[in-house]
Amino acid sequence: MTRRFTIRWLIALAGLSIFSVLFPYLLPPLVRATGCAHVGGACGAVALVLAIYLRLPVIIGVGIYLVILTSKQSRIVGAQPWASLFILLTYIAAFPFLFAFGNFGAANFALGIVYINGPLAVLTMLLATLIGLSCLPEESKTRHSGARLATLTTGGIALLLTSNLWLTSLTLIPVVGSILRLITGPIHMMAGSILRLGGAYGLLIVMALFIASLAWWVITARRTSYLNVSISPS
Repeated sequence: MTRRFTIRWLIALAGLSIFSVLFPYLLPPLVRATGCAHVGGACGAVALVLAIYLRLPVIIGVGIYLVILTSKQSRIVGAQPWASLFILLTYIAAFPFLFAFGNFGAANFALGIVYINGPLAVLTMLLATLIGLSCLPEESKTRHSGARLATLTTGGIALLLTSNLWLTSLTLIPVVGSILRLITGPIHMMAGSILRLGGAYGLLIVMALFIASLAWWVITARRTSYLNVSISPS
């Protein structure tokens, strides 16, 4: 099960990376194929529509797939439901970067993506969590250990410091975003204050502590699993 989980999330992220890198080369021929060149100014509008509605389903689809994978795997290793929530919110926080990277500039502007902050930290924590879930043994004897508690604590602080990022990302989603903007307005202002208070360096420190505690949890869990196997009767 763990091996399948690892292969599947690696394929999902690799596919998303390849799609993002190749998209600037795929967009022009797709636009020309519509015959927009025969209508003055139409190609820009077609490029805008394609840049939004080809990118969004792919990025949202990969995110949903990762959350589903994580939900199944985290139940096996005793990390449910926090791991699924962490993957969901860090992926949402990285959404502006994932959408804007290599995309048509007008599409980024149309969704209100004018400044991208913190993608390195959230992407690193997202990847570290997936790797950690791949390395944790398929048992839950260490689920209440100090290492697990440290991981949950630093992960919670990381979500708090990045709350401005994932709240902003939620409001960028077409149709849904306009509704959420009415609800999350006051929360968004408070989250922005928290992020400014913590600062970029604070987020990087919390990221490092989260990765260190996750590594500690993996090492502790694997060592306990090995000892249990060694002393169990054959």
